[in-house]
Amino acid sequence: MNQNLYQSNLNFLLSNQRIACRDEKFLEIFREPDPSWRNRLPSVLQNGFEKNGIRFHSARDPQREAQKQLDHALGTDKRHIIFLGTGLGYILAEALKNPNIESLLVFETDPEILYYCLNITSIFKTSKDIYFYLTPEPELDPLENILPFFQNKNLDKICVYNHRPSFQEPGSKFPLLEKQLGAIMHKRAINQATIIKFQGVWNKNIALNIKSILHGKTLNMLVEKLRGKFRNIVICGAGPSLELSYPEIRKFRNRFFLICADTAFIPLMKNKITPDLVISADPQWLNHFFALSPEAAECDWLMDPVVCYQSTHYLDRLNASIYWWDNPFHLDQIIRDFKSRGEIAHGGSVSTNAFDLARKLEPESIIMVGQDLSFSQKTAHVRGAVLESMVFFKNNRFHGFEMHNLKQMKSLPPRKVARCIDSKDILFTNDKMKVFIEWFENQLVMINNSSRINFYNATCRGVLLGGFIHRPLGEILENCQPENFPEKPENSKSQVESGTNSVSQIKKKLEKLQTDCSQAENLYRNNMNLTRKIQSFSANGNSSRDIYVQLDRNDAQIKKLVEINQIISINAQHAILKITELGDESANTGFLLYKSMYLSARKLNYYFKKILATLGKSSSG
Repeated sequence: MNQNLYQSNLNFLLSNQRIACRDEKFLEIFREPDPSWRNRLPSVLQNGFEKNGIRFHSARDPQREAQKQLDHALGTDKRHIIFLGTGLGYILAEALKNPNIESLLVFETDPEILYYCLNITSIFKTSKDIYFYLTPEPELDPLENILPFFQNKNLDKICVYNHRPSFQEPGSKFPLLEKQLGAIMHKRAINQATIIKFQGVWNKNIALNIKSILHGKTLNMLVEKLRGKFRNIVICGAGPSLELSYPEIRKFRNRFFLICADTAFIPLMKNKITPDLVISADPQWLNHFFALSPEAAECDWLMDPVVCYQSTHYLDRLNASIYWWDNPFHLDQIIRDFKSRGEIAHGGSVSTNAFDLARKLEPESIIMVGQDLSFSQKTAHVRGAVLESMVFFKNNRFHGFEMHNLKQMKSLPPRKVARCIDSKDILFTNDKMKVFIEWFENQLVMINNSSRINFYNATCRGVLLGGFIHRPLGEILENCQPENFPEKPENSKSQVESGTNSVSQIKKKLEKLQTDCSQAENLYRNNMNLTRKIQSFSANGNSSRDIYVQLDRNDAQIKKLVEINQIISINAQHAILKITELGDESANTGFLLYKSMYLSARKLNYYFKKILATLGKSSSG
């Protein structure tokens, strides 16, 4: 009986991709379970389960115990539940019966316990969204694969249930898993704030960068050109202590390939240090000042399609060599349909992009400088960075430089740094920088055993990053030989002009999208007006069936415009998140959504017209 239940559960989970783990080999454990588990199963079913002196369920009535625990954990307003352990699954069975619960995510660190759970609980019968995540080594798992579970969910409606016996077991890995889950939910909240902040510029920048992207080069070309060519790669951030590293960077400059964040570009150039490659990924308007140097063409530039278009237009005028990577936004799909440019990991900052690129280039050593990841020197960035220069420009007697730094340090709650590079330091960071700290440390945990690269952190002050060898830059490089730097070729002709892509095909795609965008703009404007009429009728106690019929007819047409809707929705994320994830259930929700989508479509229509006019001029010229 139980073998049939187990197989039905397993087939359901695997066929619907409801079970995931970091190592695919663990799936084989469930396809062919350990014989000792099968032998122990009858005893577990009859007497319950005990391990290391910890009993996982009530010996008398585990169902009743599970029901009480679930009622206590859920309260009245929770709609989604994350289980950190379920033991033999009695509480999971109660959750599957609860009509208020819409989706479930189950974490388990012990394959044996999950095996017993699948022999007891009828999971395959459920119509709810349920996912299992097996992570026997949480310290090696950043849990990035669970992020889709949070999409379209209000974090306030999610309940996290800790199965107490699973936490009490000696050597339990659940406390670490709980900490990681809390961090990733916090990261999700930060991501929502980022989406709302940048929703208006992502599509705009991609659209206005299309011409430059077509005439630029690709990340794949850059990696192919540089892979294996350098023994040492230095990644230069714009942390406050970067100025302490200038003398050693200048002294040993010919012994490494230098990649810098765009924030650090101007300070380096002012101190007579020319990077080999500058990376830019931030869409904000202020960031275009990072490239405003007459010497910018002396470096290669690697960019995300969402970067501020003023940067790329300036670099194009200087005939600088620009490389581009793929962006996941739908608007960038226009170009990716013809040829992939290559992908790069995103850890939240340009320095994390640089770290992933450095790994792709396969050097012997990767050395980081200027990665304070804290407010060392009581500032956020190195002196001379454009961000600081703009503050001086806006200085007045009510808002000085000290006030700016105080605002930056207090914008998020300050967190004391537990381990500093200089043990005498007492430094503070914040939750945003902690995301970067954890990203770097997780990368080292995941790759150090399999990588032949030496990872150094030569930053003078700041956070002591786990996994990195902390050593002064001069000490690392003093016995190294000079690198052989390849001569920089002249900026090559566009890929489009050489026949790899076709401008005419891309223009045709853009024209089709612009037509769809105009249609969507009209439909959303019509629906916006219709919902306003509905509100007016409701206020007067009247209703009109014709309005609802027209609204449904328009919605049916909107649903057909799948591709353009995906692009338009990026600019309406504030309204969408308020409805889907922040729980806004006010009466004018429909009106606000249609208005946001209408305004987004109108803006996008303008960008399409502008880029089509630009591509028309370039092709005719």
